[in-house]
Amino acid sequence: MKRLRVTVEGKTYEVEVELIEDDESESFFPTTNLATPSIRQNNNIQTVKKIVQQATIPSRGSAEVTAPMAGNITAINVKVGDTVNSGDKIAEMEAMKMITPLTALSSGKVTEIKVSVGENINQGAIIAIIG
Repeated sequence: MKRLRVTVEGKTYEVEVELIEDDESESFFPTTNLATPSIRQNNNIQTVKKIVQQATIPSRGSAEVTAPMAGNITAINVKVGDTVNSGDKIAEMEAMKMITPLTALSSGKVTEIKVSVGENINQGAIIAIIG
């Protein structure tokens, strides 16, 4: 796993990325800042945006739990005001006949829940905000 800090459209995120093939890793993960123009010239910015959508962690003291894919919310396990730890299950969603847990990526207090049980959501939809 490689931990990266990425700035996309003025927002800074910290993401963890698993390297699958070593031969491409050096060209995709340059030693310079990922927000430099060189990554835009290589059209890799779309890949970085997808990674950020799947693991959104704003660095400003709050974290958004987001949907890794489109599907239906089947359960919400917390309420506004609850204190959660990194890894705690916030909600569950069903996609392609599989239940996927949606977990907190950081510890804090649930400040907002953006979905309801039964709601059909898109990939990247914000499920909850942890402050």
